[in-house]
Amino acid sequence: SRDLGVIADLIELCFMGTMDEDGRDYIGYLRKMAQESKNMTWGLGALQNSFSPMQGFVYELNGSIIGNLSMLPFQKGDEFVYLIANVAVHPAYRRHGIARDLTARAIQHARSKNAVSTWLQVRDDNPAAQQLYLSMGFSECCRRSTWTLRPDSRKTIEWNKRFNSSGRSFQDWKKQKEW
Repeated sequence: SRDLGVIADLIELCFMGTMDEDGRDYIGYLRKMAQESKNMTWGLGALQNSFSPMQGFVYELNGSIIGNLSMLPFQKGDEFVYLIANVAVHPAYRRHGIARDLTARAIQHARSKNAVSTWLQVRDDNPAAQQLYLSMGFSECCRRSTWTLRPDSRKTIEWNKRFNSSGRSFQDWKKQKEW
């Protein structure tokens, strides 16, 4: 809990140019949690109902946090998996193996918890991170076209009048499964 404010600052510094509204909300959430944690015990009160479990690792040098990696455990169907998020290394300390060390530690932790797999997301404008994760054995499964979760901030698409959109009927599922 003592690290949350510093972690929020580090994430903001590292992702300043690419952070969307959801990212800014997450930074605010971390700062709020840092403030609330000063007066609470972990697992009690508001911290128990937090946005996501607070798991992850920090990298310290001479008592200063210069790296962070957050881990989000979740169930995907019947499988237990981890999502690695917010891998952030202070710009002055990049290309020193810190992100690799944090990621290796996260993978080791996920294995120790019997996670079936470990996932992460990397922006397409971050080739250095992409290369790092590929070199560590990750493979690309899919690409996202947007990072925001807010319906009000999504772009609207003008539908071609020749097409119609509707919900699926029960009969459609068989055909979709074949596809």
